[in-house]
Amino acid sequence: MSKAKVIVVNIHKGGTGKSTTVINLAIEAAYRGMRVAVIDGDPTQTSVTHFNDRNNEIQEREKVGGDSKIPFIKAEYHAPETNIRPIVVELKRDYDLILIDTQGGQGLLFKSVIQIADCILIPVQTDIKAMRQLGPTLEVIAGVEENIQLNPGWEDYTVDVRILFNQAKRGTKAHSSALEMARELKNSLTFCKTIIPDIQEMRNFDSAIRGLGLSDIKHPKRACYQLLLDELMEDIHE
Repeated sequence: MSKAKVIVVNIHKGGTGKSTTVINLAIEAAYRGMRVAVIDGDPTQTSVTHFNDRNNEIQEREKVGGDSKIPFIKAEYHAPETNIRPIVVELKRDYDLILIDTQGGQGLLFKSVIQIADCILIPVQTDIKAMRQLGPTLEVIAGVEENIQLNPGWEDYTVDVRILFNQAKRGTKAHSSALEMARELKNSLTFCKTIIPDIQEMRNFDSAIRGLGLSDIKHPKRACYQLLLDELMEDIHE
């Protein structure tokens, strides 16, 4: 059985870059030769729509003898109140990396995969409104931790939670304030070394690119996702 890694991306607030993060991590991993599957659990279906468009673009290019080296990525949608744990367990047999794009909040889909996730990645901007939305997600995770810790031998169990700052600059007042606010919510939080800039700019690709992502077109800002993937895969390797 494949020792697949499972990364779940979640935060209560919308518009923080969850889908953008999932899309670009998935594509970067696929270019490294990993077998990648994406589960989209957000009714907006941003991730699965992107990969449907991307796969159509790949097929059209191949029909005219174009670049056939663009790697395929499996993507499927499941409603937020679906227990996807059995689905993820099955996917782990055939894939190296499974990325789960959630609606956020307290849906069953998110709760069903917390225990089997190698990492819960929380993208967040550094404004106060966005930071306040960390609380609901952390509360759900804490509830799962507490239930598992009641079992003998699992008293020290914790979920690996990573905070990823988007549209931020390291060392700024906003960044420092966001760090402090997050630590007040939970002392044991881990913060990604990588910071993702200009999320909105990354969404607005030229229309000619259609379904392709940063890594497909060798976008100069691809590097931040290369660094993020390096960081995540290194930390959850074992």
